[in-house]
Amino acid sequence: MTQVQDVPRTTAGTGARAVAWLARHTDHLDPALADPSTELFARKALVEVALLVGLRARLDPTPLDADHARLLDVVAEVAARPSYRELAARDRRALLLYAGTYAALRLCGREDLAFRHVLERAVRGRYATVFERVPYRHLDLLHTLELADLPSDVAGLGTALPLTVLTGDPNVLELSTADTYAITHAVFYASDFGCRDVPWPAGSDAARAAELLRACLALARARQDADLVGELLMCLTCLGAGPSPADDDARAWLRAWQEPDGRVEGPRGVVPDRLTQADPAWSRWATAYHTTIVAALEDLLHRHAPVAHRGRARGVLDGARPVWVRHAHDGAPGAPAAVDVRAVAVRPVDVPAVDVHGAVRDAAGWLDAHVPATDLRAAAWTVEARAALGDAVAARSRLATALAGDVAARLAAVPGDVGLHVAELAARLGDGAARSATCVVAPLPAPLRALLTTVEDVLADVPVTDTTVDGARERVAAARGGRWWTGYVESLAGVDGDAPDAPAAEPASDDLAVRREQALTLAADLVRRGRSPHVAPGTAARAAAVLVRAAADAVAAYDVGALAVVVRGLVRLPAVPRRVVRDAVEWLVGQQQLTGGVGAPLGDDPAERDALVAQWTLLALPALLEGAALA
Repeated sequence: MTQVQDVPRTTAGTGARAVAWLARHTDHLDPALADPSTELFARKALVEVALLVGLRARLDPTPLDADHARLLDVVAEVAARPSYRELAARDRRALLLYAGTYAALRLCGREDLAFRHVLERAVRGRYATVFERVPYRHLDLLHTLELADLPSDVAGLGTALPLTVLTGDPNVLELSTADTYAITHAVFYASDFGCRDVPWPAGSDAARAAELLRACLALARARQDADLVGELLMCLTCLGAGPSPADDDARAWLRAWQEPDGRVEGPRGVVPDRLTQADPAWSRWATAYHTTIVAALEDLLHRHAPVAHRGRARGVLDGARPVWVRHAHDGAPGAPAAVDVRAVAVRPVDVPAVDVHGAVRDAAGWLDAHVPATDLRAAAWTVEARAALGDAVAARSRLATALAGDVAARLAAVPGDVGLHVAELAARLGDGAARSATCVVAPLPAPLRALLTTVEDVLADVPVTDTTVDGARERVAAARGGRWWTGYVESLAGVDGDAPDAPAAEPASDDLAVRREQALTLAADLVRRGRSPHVAPGTAARAAAVLVRAAADAVAAYDVGALAVVVRGLVRLPAVPRRVVRDAVEWLVGQQQLTGGVGAPLGDDPAERDALVAQWTLLALPALLEGAALA
């Protein structure tokens, strides 16, 4: 597996190295030379290389360099064979494999009328363009016919685009790899690789799409999926999205992932093992050719996108005859400005599609009904929930009930952070005029006075002016002569304390259980640091990658408790796209039962169901409060 290079490369030369690697392996592009078991790989690789060369001709007016020219010659040589072009007549479901090759030749000035004739007949055959396709594949059809200038009566962009995952505002944590590719390719085809504005349907726009893309980028980066990292960066460029630090970091990582000879290894599992094991040389090409093409395309778009966006194509896809219009010259009058979406990744979490306040209220009510009133952990969060919802009277009453009886013994039996949370709530909800400046919880009116007998050993004689949890924790740490947290965040990244940056990370574990444990420990450490912990930027980026991937893992495994814990870590890392947090909160709300409990246990025994739902709800309630910024 490729290891990230110690010294990230600059943008210069990255695309050139990728194209040079492809040019050195053109023997794998010829279907006639391929084994029957790998012939389809050759056909797909040929059309994808053709796309690369065609886009290079469109965006860069300078003559093709030797490597691009070599690739074009191979494409033209294969396409000139009757045995290749006539497949378009025999296998009409595969029309786009051949029409894409023809379109690239045409864009490079190598018109082939005989090839065109075969394709025109296939399009008129009333099957190649009308058999059932998923929406983004329909966009692929439209785009390919447009570039090839092949007339058709295919329904236009306005019909297919609203049906795509891209415009459906999906929950990013539930997206499969195939879903994410559907999103990236919808952007490519709808924007004509950045050469035109996307005609967004109602409810969608470039800013919302960029928010989705950046959330997907965080996941792809966390999974070390160079293929999707490259495609998602291309998409942001195609939409004219303003640069963000996360984009720049992902681009630098992609450059560092590239091997010295230009090869860029793709994700594992795409090529069947039976094929990779049979021919190691072919395997090294097959597991990298697509990602290497993506890296070359990303570099091309990154360097030439300003030209495309200042003079976008004015062609449309809604007419009976699609027409491709080459992009105008720089500075074209009336050209739309690039969309600035830099602020998308850092805006406050917004959860408009669900009633988080209602979910918090119902979860707190369920816990009160199903968990003993004297359970201090549950009490602390139900009190917190009522206070956050503005019902201070109910919050005080619930806390008083929880602290009745032998509270000292119960406080001694719970972890220190629970006791501290209870103490902070008692101070916050007590009579303000009665508070002392020398102890966070003294004096308090009865029945809360009993709380002092347990917490005085930690907080007594510590002067305070701030009664927040963060302030109290800092004083506790000082009183104990150490840190409240474990330092796991820094040890995870391999740095000590406030080191300014983290070194290149080791590949993430393939063991789901190991990743889960790592993420839970990390989230707990962040929570212990307070609401806004200080974490060095490089360390924070590594921590964010661990937690973002863990969130997706938890959703896929229906691990409600793990997701709830991870959310509390995510909200403490500003580098995490807010869309990820929003979608995690929405997913938790979506698991809430009519009764207010959280989770679907898939069991019929009432006692077992209540026990599991109680565990999940108790973990979900603080995640909902903090994820929606209520706590």
